[in-house]
Amino acid sequence: MPSNSLLHFLTKIINFEGVKVTNYHFITDNQLIVELENKETIATCPHCQKNTDKVHQFYRYNVRDIPVSGWDVFLSVNRL
Repeated sequence: MPSNSLLHFLTKIINFEGVKVTNYHFITDNQLIVELENKETIATCPHCQKNTDKVHQFYRYNVRDIPVSGWDVFLSVNRL
């Protein structure tokens, strides 16, 4: 497991407001997956528009990001 200081550093580099890095994995010699998580624990229901802290669906999307120093970077994002 990566250290908290390294995860904080990666969160600062990615610089998405309201998102933090929770982990990362090397897939191959030149591919990296960075797992992201929403800092907010409350979401708005798309059907009734009420705020809730209960997760009704958990599905991760892998999104290709800009390559860094020859590494193919993928962001693993939870759709909440």
